[in-house]
Amino acid sequence: MKTSGYTRRDFVKAMGVGMASLVVPKCINAAQQPKHKRPNILFVMSDDHCSQAIGAYGSRLAKLNPTPTIDSLAKEGILLENCFCTNSICTPSRACIMTGQYSAVNGVYDLGGKLQPEYQYLAIEMKKAGYQTAVIGKWHLKTEPNFDYYKVLPGQGSYMNPTFKEKGKGTVKMKGHSSDCITDSVLDYIKSRDKTKPFFLKYHFKAPHDMFQNAPRYESYLVDVEIPEPESLWDNRNNGSIATRGHKDELLRYIGTSIGRRNIRRNYTKNWAKPCSCTKVAL
Repeated sequence: MKTSGYTRRDFVKAMGVGMASLVVPKCINAAQQPKHKRPNILFVMSDDHCSQAIGAYGSRLAKLNPTPTIDSLAKEGILLENCFCTNSICTPSRACIMTGQYSAVNGVYDLGGKLQPEYQYLAIEMKKAGYQTAVIGKWHLKTEPNFDYYKVLPGQGSYMNPTFKEKGKGTVKMKGHSSDCITDSVLDYIKSRDKTKPFFLKYHFKAPHDMFQNAPRYESYLVDVEIPEPESLWDNRNNGSIATRGHKDELLRYIGTSIGRRNIRRNYTKNWAKPCSCTKVAL
């Protein structure tokens, strides 16, 4: 990773922590840890980033080595090989992480759900444990983040020249690709934070959520490389349940984004490289 002149090593050094402290120690009770021994915690989240697109998982794309930095983190830390998502839709999944609860309990079932500040338990409990709390990047829970500091994208946000909602400052406009803007904002926070306290920082990318837009410096990246297609790309056979296919496959044209013309609303054959017409919502 490199942005604004920073390398990955510079990034870790700026945080004032070793790589080991990027992983929350197993069964840690933060409230019982001596203040000077509490690790800084950096929670990194990318959006709609499947495991096959991460080299460390050894899929058909691994030989392309598209994620060398993530692969090195996996090698130096822990690689989860049998992990499950309680609700794979964006907003509910984020709510599950923030509450530690199933969707049926926290009340955020779908993309229209909201997580009120008083139920954002992860941030609340980390504050109680003596941590500075911050979230930077994509939020997508519609209500104000209950963090000491936040700088988040309204709704889905924009890939290029994004606008943020920043605590105490209101609307803030930045220039460049959203991944760079989010990373620069994370670095600014780490350099300006209160160094007498440990931090819990949620570092959320918008990428690689569709409709994809890369930074200009990647225009030639893998341009001459043939990306192998999955065997099921054009033939989904009998995969999926009645909830995702319908009784007589009547839902196939409406559920999920497709590369071909399958989905009548979200398909790249028709909409590739056009501006996203996502509904604009508040925080």
